[in-house]
Amino acid sequence: MYKIQDSLVINKPIDIVFEFFNTPKNLSLITPSYMHFNLLTPDPIVMKEGAVFDYSITIMGLPIRWTSLIVDYDPPYSFVDIQLQGPHSYWHHSHTFTKHDEGTLITDTVHLLMPFGIVGKFGYHLLAKHLNNALFSHRKKVVFDYFQNH
Repeated sequence: MYKIQDSLVINKPIDIVFEFFNTPKNLSLITPSYMHFNLLTPDPIVMKEGAVFDYSITIMGLPIRWTSLIVDYDPPYSFVDIQLQGPHSYWHHSHTFTKHDEGTLITDTVHLLMPFGIVGKFGYHLLAKHLNNALFSHRKKVVFDYFQNH
């Protein structure tokens, strides 16, 4: 199992920061354009435990459909989504929001497994690890810039 963890402090109250992430259509704002993110579930999507939403992305030119399920929901402090369908054998993404002296600390923690056994492990180290790091780096910059301007 692989782990990705990233955090960012935003100089805004927790309720405002949580609401941004509580809106699935905002995934299109924070996903790199080369991934061609497309939310397939019609609006409005009500975030709650048990909510399911579908979207498509492109990875290295290959279209991939991804289905997420919200398995834990504790506004404005956290929510957890898992992948029901998508490129990973396992994907568990915890989003936590903590009050901080400078505003709100956002922490993303992802645990994931790649498909295809040893080939998947090789693929993770060769490519997927770098793609995920680039994705989270991009998200961090876009989220920071968004809240600087709103």
